[in-house]
Amino acid sequence: MSNYSIKAFTILEMLVNLAIMSIILGLIYFAYSTFVDQIRLYRESMEQQDKLSGMYLRMKTDFYEAVKIIKTPEGFSAIGYDESSIGYTVQPQQLIRTQGMIKDTIAIEKVVLFSETDKNTGEIYIHKAEIRTTMFEESLSLWVAKQYKATTRMNF
Repeated sequence: MSNYSIKAFTILEMLVNLAIMSIILGLIYFAYSTFVDQIRLYRESMEQQDKLSGMYLRMKTDFYEAVKIIKTPEGFSAIGYDESSIGYTVQPQQLIRTQGMIKDTIAIEKVVLFSETDKNTGEIYIHKAEIRTTMFEESLSLWVAKQYKATTRMNF
């Protein structure tokens, strides 16, 4: 009869090892999924910021380059020197900018327009607009203004 001593792990040691490895893998998975969620949220917030910044820049440019900003039943329009029109439609919770076939949309809470009426034509001229929206879960107010020529302002 030979006395061979076989060195091996007991079943209890294997179960303890398996439990420890499961805990480590669970923590790694949790850390990875949290990291992926943070990257997704960051990407979404950057897209929201880019979209809002782009729309705000286009709106400021429209106000600056327009001859007049006229109030319309659905919002307002920026009228250019060549009689071209860029329309802004105010709907519940969104502002839509339409230039030809191109439409841009941003989420808003409210749009407040400051206007004066032309005594001669009866047109309502917008001289300032406030767009209230949220970014990064905080309320934000964006302002754009139009300075009219002195000859135009005399008609108010």
